[in-house]
Amino acid sequence: MSSIVEPRLYEYSYGFRLGRSTHNAVLQAQAHVSAGKRWVVGIGSSSVNHGVLISRIALLVSDQRVLRLIRRYLQAGMMQGGLVSVRREGTSQGGLLSPLVSNTFQDEPDKEPERRGHACCRYADDNKTYVQSRRAGGRVMESITRFLERQLKLKVNREKSAVNRPWRRRSLSYSMTFHVRPRLKVAPESVKRLKGRVKELLRRGRGWSLKRTAGELAPPVRGWGDCFRFAQVKNVFEELDGRIRRRL
Repeated sequence: MSSIVEPRLYEYSYGFRLGRSTHNAVLQAQAHVSAGKRWVVGIGSSSVNHGVLISRIALLVSDQRVLRLIRRYLQAGMMQGGLVSVRREGTSQGGLLSPLVSNTFQDEPDKEPERRGHACCRYADDNKTYVQSRRAGGRVMESITRFLERQLKLKVNREKSAVNRPWRRRSLSYSMTFHVRPRLKVAPESVKRLKGRVKELLRRGRGWSLKRTAGELAPPVRGWGDCFRFAQVKNVFEELDGRIRRRL
């Protein structure tokens, strides 16, 4: 199915696709803002409706045996407290087919803003639309909400939906500055999480040798550094470096 679905997917969709990563999505978001689209629309929605999803896949795959198999996969029950509960919406987290069917389902909502002259960038369920004004953002939110609710039978969470400046929102744990050519930076929540992880490791490691402590700290710190290697605002790295050295 990947060979059928993949070539049709939206250009700026980056989740669970070969050769694409969160970094591609973050850099593309920065490019949209640099191009003058300095307002971002974020819409939170509910789980995938199985009937609508199968109808979307049926536009690409005509073999009824494959469609029946996919439906059975989607409706496979979940074991909770020793009892099997029937799944009526959503896809199984971690399932091998879930990324493919999710991308298939979200492809049309990805392309809808572009038809209206706006730009979209998505990684998994983190979907942002970039527009040139707050008024345009309001119109996009109304039209996309209407599309999701009427066409795809999704429930939009209005409390989690907003029109805001990109530097006041975070995307995949990154944020950006307000400059005309914005620079990427680490979102404050991500810095806070690393500080908490370091604090917990050092608290748990009282009495360890310095060598063992450094060995325990290395994987999360290196992983965090690799995740944010595209950040262009560097002061947070200097601050964290000094903090960890003082603790050691």
